[in-house]
Amino acid sequence: SSAASDVYKRQMRERLEDYHEKDIAEVLPALTSAERKKLYRILEPDMLSNILERVEGAEAGAYLTEMDLRKAAQVVERMESDSALEILSRLDRDQKSNLIECMDETSQKELALMASFDEDEIGSKMTTNYISIQTGLTVKQAMSALIQQASENDNISTLYVIDDQGLYCGAIDLKDLIRARDYTSLDKIIVHSYPFVHD
Repeated sequence: SSAASDVYKRQMRERLEDYHEKDIAEVLPALTSAERKKLYRILEPDMLSNILERVEGAEAGAYLTEMDLRKAAQVVERMESDSALEILSRLDRDQKSNLIECMDETSQKELALMASFDEDEIGSKMTTNYISIQTGLTVKQAMSALIQQASENDNISTLYVIDDQGLYCGAIDLKDLIRARDYTSLDKIIVHSYPFVHD
């Protein structure tokens, strides 16, 4: 029955989640295509994206094409932009086009932006996975902004600060934000000498 199948999938998912993604990535080549497809159906997109990020680009692309198209799109959406581009580059034109069409609009725009730079341009090394904080906030307000953005971006060890015009003006170490008192001005913990490059 459908209910029994759902219980089985949940139990198997819980067992598999006890393993590190790296361990599962190393096992994938030893499985048959049918066994891998069963694995894809059981695991959530978040875990699958972490697994494929630990696999060589060509192999990851091949595994991606074994998945249901919607599931594959969800997996790519959850990857770091550079990893997603690397894997998508290993697919043929039709496979890549079909996959991107199934992705959400935000992911499509991020990938298009990353793909617009050549390999020897600094833009090809950038990521859209970062937290952006507006200057002039209190520490408490900055923590709220961090929590709000963390569901989409998990690169939170450094928070980047922008001014009223949306221009970069410094950075904050997460540890400094956590240690600061709630109503301290954010300006007191911004590192204005944080390194950056011009495009």
